[in-house]
Amino acid sequence: MGGKLIGPTGRTASRIIANSDRNGDGKLSRAEYRGNPRAFPKIDGNSDGFRTKQEFETRWRQLGR
Repeated sequence: MGGKLIGPTGRTASRIIANSDRNGDGKLSRAEYRGNPRAFPKIDGNSDGFRTKQEFETRWRQLGR
């Protein structure tokens, strides 16, 4: 697979995290996430309460992005 994986909003996972990560830890907590709250658990693959770049990309691949 070449290039960067782009999500449904036309942004990379890195860009989404950079735009919302208020504490600079490189992942999004539920409080930092600005999207649909019902979508949060679908991307939080390991159910640790955070979304990472890898979790975004894994979910997008599942959706055929």
